[in-house]
Amino acid sequence: AQSETGVTRGDAGIPQLQLVPVHWEMSPVTFGLVFLIAVFFSYQLVGSLATIAVIGFDLSGKNVQPMRLATAIAQFLFLLGPAVVAVRLRKWKPATALRLHAPGLVPSILVVCGVIALQFVLQGYMEAQEYILTHYLIPPSVQPLLKKLEELIQGMYRELLVMRSPAEMLFVWFVVALTPAICEEAVFRGVAQSAFERG
Repeated sequence: AQSETGVTRGDAGIPQLQLVPVHWEMSPVTFGLVFLIAVFFSYQLVGSLATIAVIGFDLSGKNVQPMRLATAIAQFLFLLGPAVVAVRLRKWKPATALRLHAPGLVPSILVVCGVIALQFVLQGYMEAQEYILTHYLIPPSVQPLLKKLEELIQGMYRELLVMRSPAEMLFVWFVVALTPAICEEAVFRGVAQSAFERG
């Protein structure tokens, strides 16, 4: 007979230890946090290093189009891919977890108005942030280096967003608008929000 302590007695009456499997499952909130951290490092670190290894730091001329393509591929591989895997691991319904339903007219109008209003708020926030950083937090000796880095990033975005033909315009729209709308929404509004709602 089996005792409450998980010890059984064999045919000869000799006590034998029985291994009882322990079922452990991560809570939804913990899963959501771990998922966000893993996706952040995989996309920012692995994706960036892979892109640099293939293309390098030169974003002028012939490297602009490969950089655009690499950006789109990285989002699908390191954002949308993990989101789909996470939904399958948690055995959630994909349509519900990833919000695969069309919003109504009123929510769509509210989102557009909210995004427009948010632009003004973010502009003021960025101005205030830059003032605090340059006047109180960042040493003057470091500021020229950060200024050059900021100019480099702005130049990179200008190169990536320039459009010289209708075909290039469609591809840029696919990379900077459609791809993030699918991949990033699957991560944040899909898996992360679903996990926190279930917590």
